[in-house]
Amino acid sequence: MAASSLQALQRDFYRALFDPAAEDVLARIAGDNAATKQRRLDIYRNNVFASLSQALGDLYPVVRRLVGEEFFRATARAYLQQHAPRQAALLFFGGDFPRFLRGFEHTRALAYLPDVAALELAWHDAYHAAEAQPLAPAALQDLPPTQ
Repeated sequence: MAASSLQALQRDFYRALFDPAAEDVLARIAGDNAATKQRRLDIYRNNVFASLSQALGDLYPVVRRLVGEEFFRATARAYLQQHAPRQAALLFFGGDFPRFLRGFEHTRALAYLPDVAALELAWHDAYHAAEAQPLAPAALQDLPPTQ
């Protein structure tokens, strides 16, 4: 298989994982029985969604605890259908989850939830940020109080 056709297969497979209507990849999966191919793709899709939902829950453990496991999994599934990962590193995954929660109809009654998620994301970003020298208190003494 040429590199370009492998790349096209991987792209189409990725698209089919997050868009169940994208069935054109089934013709390129080995085997003769379309139903068997679909079941195999569904198993793979379920595993991808389960592992990404778990990763999202690990990034937002307080949100998960506040809404409960079942509700969180359903919310994560809706999120993933709109925000599939774009990078291989999970370190960058889930950054737009607080914004998603603000617009998600099932969490609108929980007005605090997007802010909790934003706080968890800020903690995650700070934890993984490059080490920096802290600002010396003397640097602040000449600033006007309004700043």
